[in-house]
Amino acid sequence: MSVEATDLSKVGNGVEAEDEISYLSDFLDASIALYKIGGGVYDSEAIRYMFAGVSKWLEMIGPLNYYPGLIEKLSDAGVRKLWEADLDADLISKALEAGWECKIASLIGGEGEIVEYCREVAGELLKSLGVDYTGILKAFEGESGRPEFYSSLIGLTLVLATNI
Repeated sequence: MSVEATDLSKVGNGVEAEDEISYLSDFLDASIALYKIGGGVYDSEAIRYMFAGVSKWLEMIGPLNYYPGLIEKLSDAGVRKLWEADLDADLISKALEAGWECKIASLIGGEGEIVEYCREVAGELLKSLGVDYTGILKAFEGESGRPEFYSSLIGLTLVLATNI
């Protein structure tokens, strides 16, 4: 018996960004569920699906801004894998939406409330993946008021959480 992923090729073909994010969120949630209930049978497929879902999302919000030391700080913090964490569908959806909204805000010069929202969502995501969020914020205090920082933070966190 084989498992076939939902076709990700429709993402990005004239579909509204909110719909794409919703689709990718559902796809990631289903991939995590497949891993958890598959009893080891579908682990490699489920991980591949998670990686593909995050990759599609990164195509939407990319390129990520570079912050020297951020990936190292996240790596050292020991980001748990999506399939090992206690994530629910709502948090996955909020993380994908927040990353997108912060990317858009950075392009059009918006800040303020969106930064607070993205900071809150990034904090929830990192906490659920076993990372001390306050340490990350302190290390990047000068950048933490900018929306593009949170797109990069969420994006890099998801990359680390899906890589094996």
